[in-house]
Amino acid sequence: MEPAYPALQDENSLRIWREILQPMSRDMRASAPRMSAEIAAGMSQTFPQLFEVEGSIERNRAATEANITLGAGIIEGGGDPTTIELPAVAAAYGLESLHSGISLASLVRGVRLGHAEVSRWASAWLREHVEDRDELAAASSLASTWMFAIADALSTASEVGYALERERWLRSAAAVRTDTITEILAGREIDAVGAGQRLRYELDREHLAVIAWVEPSDGGGDALSVLDSAVRALAEASGAGALLIQPSGLLVTWAWLSHARAPAADALDSLQPGRGATPAVRMALGEPARGVAGFRASHEQAVHARRVARLEGRPAWGITRYGEVALQATVSTDIEQARAFAAHKLGRLSSDDEKSRRLAATLEVYLGEQCSRIRAARRLGIHENTVSYRIRQAEEILGHSVQDDTLGLRVALAIAPMLAPGNSDGRGPAETS
Repeated sequence: MEPAYPALQDENSLRIWREILQPMSRDMRASAPRMSAEIAAGMSQTFPQLFEVEGSIERNRAATEANITLGAGIIEGGGDPTTIELPAVAAAYGLESLHSGISLASLVRGVRLGHAEVSRWASAWLREHVEDRDELAAASSLASTWMFAIADALSTASEVGYALERERWLRSAAAVRTDTITEILAGREIDAVGAGQRLRYELDREHLAVIAWVEPSDGGGDALSVLDSAVRALAEASGAGALLIQPSGLLVTWAWLSHARAPAADALDSLQPGRGATPAVRMALGEPARGVAGFRASHEQAVHARRVARLEGRPAWGITRYGEVALQATVSTDIEQARAFAAHKLGRLSSDDEKSRRLAATLEVYLGEQCSRIRAARRLGIHENTVSYRIRQAEEILGHSVQDDTLGLRVALAIAPMLAPGNSDGRGPAETS
């Protein structure tokens, strides 16, 4: 049978292969156990972080021996390295490396170190067995080219196998994470410890749920990468101990920040991560809550906070916390009913002209200050007589004293900004919450 390796085309190359390289390859196969043990031992000393899993040194040695044996067989049979497949034991070691957190670069480095060691062995063998200087040069050149092609083919096969398994594994892990989150949010009974292990996120802690999004009008771009960075910045700024991120569509990301103790509201209000990002990022936060129930409740609150933020048209890079919009969120669950309520309570005071907006804003501050004209004037930066005048004007429009229905008016004024005609819940037809 004629050799398949393209370099074995002339009589001299064929002779060197038969008389020198075939005997060398048989000795290489016999030396594979010793060489692989030395390579594995050396790697474990140089890169101990790659061998933390019990038995990994032996598995590395076995994979290296299989690669050396395969290479020796290719040279002995005159084979073409471009047609080889990774030995089963080496392929299995690559998959184990992925699952153990060992990078592809580290895996390929191992193949290259093995190639370097085998090359040194081959050079020494040739110097010992070939006396003629010209034949030694020709044999060394042919062997070096051949072994380099074999090492390159093995590296490529390792990279392809690793990449395919990584994609499959990530898809599988993402599916498990999605199913687990869905179970929790649906309120199904789950084993908190097991669910936490699947999520790689401890559930018996304080959770702060986040929904980060960009509006379609801002231009999507690589929105998920921008949202991922913004959420990570928020987690770091808030001192979170752990972070769970779950994309929800192309423009929305859900997240949970884990804390040993719930962060204070004023600390959350001061956070502004994502400012200046393109596209512009908006965030809604639930309130911190503990355990599996808190994981779910905080997320539900974040969903409502986001709805309010979108109804009100809150600006980019802002954070809307449920605790500050709980009233608006509760009252606007049925938006048409809320709109009717506000219109009934405010009448013409809910109109969109400048005068009505000014009177409504003054009335809202006045009621918020327990009907104190002095405190309202101080907050608004106007004279208290101006406050009195505007309140009288508002009462004329309402047809009654504001003292007659302070609670109803406060609720109506709080929700009025997000109930302009044409507003819905702020969600597009195909958008995920």
